[in-house]
Amino acid sequence: MVSLINITKYRKIMKQLFILMILFFFTWTSQAKKNIYPFEIVVSLADVIVIGEIYEDFYSFQTSQILKGNVDKMLCIKKIDEWECDMRTVDYKKGQTLCLFLKNINDTLSIINGNTGEMLISEDSISIGEYEDYQQIKYKSQSNKLPLSEFVTGVKLFCKSFQYTGKDELFYYEKPFKIIGRQEYLKIFADQSQFTKWLLTKLANYPILIVK
Repeated sequence: MVSLINITKYRKIMKQLFILMILFFFTWTSQAKKNIYPFEIVVSLADVIVIGEIYEDFYSFQTSQILKGNVDKMLCIKKIDEWECDMRTVDYKKGQTLCLFLKNINDTLSIINGNTGEMLISEDSISIGEYEDYQQIKYKSQSNKLPLSEFVTGVKLFCKSFQYTGKDELFYYEKPFKIIGRQEYLKIFADQSQFTKWLLTKLANYPILIVK
């Protein structure tokens, strides 16, 4: 009888351990999945947004356009630490043209949200493939690309027109945007392109403050 009781208790303990292991596995895999910040949050949190090219293999970056902030012509940027859920589509190489979204942390510029803050540019088009909801907007080229000139104009207008009031990226939908631009900026922004219209639909997810 004692032996039978011990076996029953052992089976019960093993069953509980098995359930805990399953729960741990699903918790770990859900945490391991990359949390992609919305594009409007990436633009707002960036202290610097630049377009340029990799000057050396160790990631010396030479800027050609500044969309936001003030920086030197030559920047030293740390490469993205790639992992299973955040891999680059192509390898780093000299001459590669990118748009970088950078945050100033302890006087060091770092790319925001891994691969989300680094967008490849080729043939006057920029790839924003991480944002699946953008793919509903159709262009003659691939649906996850848009003309670079349209992107640059839209981002600059966005920075002039709107300001995010939150600081914690994990709770972005709880924080409002402020309208800071003049009325003519807002009118131009609304009518500028399919890209800016897409950004306006995304802003509908937030409370909006009007600064007078």
